[in-house]
Amino acid sequence: MNLTVEIDKETKERATECEKDFACLADKNHTLCKVERHVHEKVIFVKCLDRKHCAYKMPFGFSLWMCNCPVRKEFFKRYKI
Repeated sequence: MNLTVEIDKETKERATECEKDFACLADKNHTLCKVERHVHEKVIFVKCLDRKHCAYKMPFGFSLWMCNCPVRKEFFKRYKI
């Protein structure tokens, strides 16, 4: 991701189960799961590019995952990424 982003401190604090040490914020080369669908920007469905475990993704159907990560949701809501 080559975009400079800012995330609210409270949002990051709510992401207590992040197993990736906030790579999405610290690593400019980190690839975010792609948002395929959303419901009023509050519920996002993603297509994950890797198969690594993530405490915030839940299977939804055969190829999509529902993402409950507060940081990922804020990326989408603020920056449409």
